[in-house]
Amino acid sequence: MPTVAEIIHRVSQALPPDQPVLTVTRKTVAPPLPASVQEVLAPVWHELSQLVPPGIDYALTVSGDEAILYLASLATSRTCPLKSDAPLAEQLRSIAWNELRTELPTAAEPLLSASVSTKALQKLFGEDVRQWIKEVRRDAGRIHLLYYDETPEFDEELDGEDDEGPRLDTLSFPNMTAFLEELEALMRNEKVPISVVSDGKPWSAERIDRLKREIANRL
Repeated sequence: MPTVAEIIHRVSQALPPDQPVLTVTRKTVAPPLPASVQEVLAPVWHELSQLVPPGIDYALTVSGDEAILYLASLATSRTCPLKSDAPLAEQLRSIAWNELRTELPTAAEPLLSASVSTKALQKLFGEDVRQWIKEVRRDAGRIHLLYYDETPEFDEELDGEDDEGPRLDTLSFPNMTAFLEELEALMRNEKVPISVVSDGKPWSAERIDRLKREIANRL
């Protein structure tokens, strides 16, 4: 398996200038790579999906100078900067996967808490975030929120299987006052904002992080 430096080199040469970061999850590789590059790297992505155990979500981001692996399970989340001079598979095999399955977050640090950067969360849920933004930005008259719900309440409209466990959920608001009031209530109940769209445009991760810190300081 190639070293991380070799993966970075191949990816950086193939990425379009306006999309300088590649994100790889179990289901997607975005943006799409040229067929010749994807053919070379497909075995790498396949081995990545095999080495990350079931029940643990991941997002590998590759840019021109670094590769970072984001991991999340029902117990915890972790950010793993990768060493450029070592094979990806070797570094994956050195991860203590059992800790990711059994570590329990503290009361002040739920699974994906406000302390986890929005950028990392958006990379972890990359395809879901992109599809959601595409859908809601057509409704420019409202403020839209995508958030992570670690402990959703029972919903009779969902069957038992779909209603179990953490999930992404959405809300929309007629104005900024209603949005801010509800966001504080959501964060008070350990719901974590992932993305916000207003006036048909997604907020930057930095803007969401600033708002999360402001609210967290009041809680």
